[in-house]
Amino acid sequence: AAWPAGPELARGFGPRNAVEIELKGRQGLLEVVARLRGTVCAGSDAPGPPVRTVIDLGSTYSSCNWAAARQVGVTSADSPCVRQAGQWLDLDGGKLEVCEADLGVEIPGRVSGVISSTRICEQRLFWLAERLPLLERVGFDQAAPCAILGLDTIGRARLSVSARHQRLLIPA
Repeated sequence: AAWPAGPELARGFGPRNAVEIELKGRQGLLEVVARLRGTVCAGSDAPGPPVRTVIDLGSTYSSCNWAAARQVGVTSADSPCVRQAGQWLDLDGGKLEVCEADLGVEIPGRVSGVISSTRICEQRLFWLAERLPLLERVGFDQAAPCAILGLDTIGRARLSVSARHQRLLIPA
């Protein structure tokens, strides 16, 4: 469906009862602030502090750097429930070791534009690496916690994006 363009988000835009999530930045990325959650296997499923996160609708799985994983109790490749997953190439063509683990994500937003809500995605497969080459390429500080949310997390349901209004809408 098409909605009229204007200064306000059109009434009825996006899925019903959607969580409206504010997009950050002006560099053309779908950037949000999210909180990763560990799992019981990792020792705690409590959410960590906010993490700078990009939504990548072309990525099959989600990923985060070890700095973000450590915030939720996943400290190393030897942590419980962490498995070796292979290697990525870094920006210089060198090899980066990649692990995988199940993590959760909380994405804060609003329902109907006013009621605070959080989209909680539990037990999503995350790739873990010291650096995320995609985010490194666009200037993210790889010493700081950061993550990429892929289709496994965001794409399980219909979503809408309003670039003009800097909003992502996903079902609650």
